[in-house]
Amino acid sequence: MLFFTTKLFSSTGFLCLLLSVAGQSLLAQTFSATGLPASIPDGLPSNCWVSPGTPLTSTITVSGMPGTISATTVIKFNLKLSHSWIGDIRVTVTPPTGTPITLISRLGQLSDSPCGSSFDFSQNNLLSISASHTNTIAITNPISAGNYVPTAGFSGLTGSLNNLVGLPFNGDWVLTVVDGTVDDIGNLHLFEIVFSDPCTGFTSSVSSSSQVVDCFTPEATLTATPGSATSYQWSSGATPNADNTATIQSAGTYTVTVTGDFGCTASSSVTVANITCVAPSIVNNATVVGKNATIKWPLQQCYQRYRLQYRNTNVPNGTWLLVLITNPSLTQHTLTNLPNATYQWALRGLCTSNNVLSLAKYGNNFTVNAAMEQQPTDVTQVMAYPNPATNTLRVSWSPLENTTSYVRLIDQLGRTITVQTVDADYTDLDVSSYPNGMYHLQVIRSGEHIETLPLIISH
Repeated sequence: MLFFTTKLFSSTGFLCLLLSVAGQSLLAQTFSATGLPASIPDGLPSNCWVSPGTPLTSTITVSGMPGTISATTVIKFNLKLSHSWIGDIRVTVTPPTGTPITLISRLGQLSDSPCGSSFDFSQNNLLSISASHTNTIAITNPISAGNYVPTAGFSGLTGSLNNLVGLPFNGDWVLTVVDGTVDDIGNLHLFEIVFSDPCTGFTSSVSSSSQVVDCFTPEATLTATPGSATSYQWSSGATPNADNTATIQSAGTYTVTVTGDFGCTASSSVTVANITCVAPSIVNNATVVGKNATIKWPLQQCYQRYRLQYRNTNVPNGTWLLVLITNPSLTQHTLTNLPNATYQWALRGLCTSNNVLSLAKYGNNFTVNAAMEQQPTDVTQVMAYPNPATNTLRVSWSPLENTTSYVRLIDQLGRTITVQTVDADYTDLDVSSYPNGMYHLQVIRSGEHIETLPLIISH
């Protein structure tokens, strides 16, 4: 349980109101001067402000306030004056251990009118003066009640309310009122010092150095403001640092509670989320040598495997052919025995952080334009047709050898669908029962892998 305390000192006694408020310590006090109203001694016969009158002082002794003033916005001075010439009056306040600060001085004074305005102060109009206000005192007759900043004529102000920062609350606060000229007289009717709730306006915020945390961004730094608070309490999952920051390594919503002077607290939150698996980096241009094209990419840490996809752009609506690369440490793959054509290609990755296939990263199209060569008779040539195949696929090779050969059909997940032993220079495969899709056909002779051909089955 935390407390809100209000004290009021006046000439009629002392009132203490204690309110319990959950969540933060609120301390707001109003101190009022006693012995008022009091007459403001008139100035001596002379030109304006040549022979001012004896200063009237009114003292408020503040006690029971903790610490020092952290901001000028928590303090204001309430005054009620009566006087028939506002240009005659100067009001200053001297804080404990401080120097005088002008609140009101010679209103309406112009460079050619040293006596200032002849308008009046009315004892019925409360003038509240604070650095938290915005308006200066307008010259009206009488001066209107309102909230004002310190206001002076041509002679200007002495000191600044900003000088109060760092000074103690407790001690003697002395208000001084001076009448600068003879004849017009008046009184000080009210002098109050109001210390408002120091926690009013105390807020916090938190930001993240990255809005995503995943394999590509393994951690982020959260920064809380204000950066000079007493303490920072972070929610679970955030590792506090020695300053106003914390480190996170997973997505989520994180909250920080900031504690400042007077036990003021404020909380704020930030949400950091995972994103879908991002596209891998690639080398945009494939390296083409003869009928082979090599695709390259830099080593990347966030994939379980890669999927390389390519298609012949000379075929309208050509089917994408897929190559699964299960070793994530590889940085290149060569496509072999490509027919002369222009090819479109892209690389995708399966992220380890969320088991999601990434977006495709497309490289520049490449073209295979290899000259036809006369193959020597001792080089095996493999053909598979028709491709796409509907029911029966013939696989043939030459020259004929007295060796045992094998034909293996592999789907796009790398699974062997069928293996057929062949003792001739060709074989027919029944593919009528296999699903439509992309396959790879391997021919193995004398225990050696001769060639792998892409195959499409389409019924």
